[in-house]
Amino acid sequence: NLAVPELGVVAYRGMPLATVDGQVLGSLCAIDTKPRNWTAEDAAALRDLASLAMSEMSLRGLALELEAWLREEAAAREAVRARMARARRLEALGQLAGGVAHDFNNVLQAVQGGVRLAAGRLERDPAAARNLLDMVGGAANRGASVTRRLLAFARRGELGVARVDLAELLDGLE
Repeated sequence: NLAVPELGVVAYRGMPLATVDGQVLGSLCAIDTKPRNWTAEDAAALRDLASLAMSEMSLRGLALELEAWLREEAAAREAVRARMARARRLEALGQLAGGVAHDFNNVLQAVQGGVRLAAGRLERDPAAARNLLDMVGGAANRGASVTRRLLAFARRGELGVARVDLAELLDGLE
């Protein structure tokens, strides 16, 4: 060791730092500037220290591997959560679309039926035809209301609360 003469080392004892599979990474050294005879106890203590150092290095390596694995697992869990949230949003959107389609279908049925009835009565009873066309207009207005609410929802706008004349609403539904 080139440091031996520079440090004035007179007594030197080394113990290999080896992995479990026998690969030597270096050595743990004890030095002294005074002459000494290393005892078996000194060698055993150095061997124990070398073993502790290798155990510590091994534990640190395992800790790094564990941290990396935990980061990967956390990322995988987060990806699963994101996919689940996306699936829930798609399911909610599907339910909303189904409800909107149902509402529009009701409006269209009322409009189509009203137009057919009004067309049939136009020649023989214009007043009844006019009444039916007014109902068709009301159904179209309800469809427009559904569209406004849907657009407000899509824009994340707040839907307003308003008083409703129940008698007028029921007359319109009739």
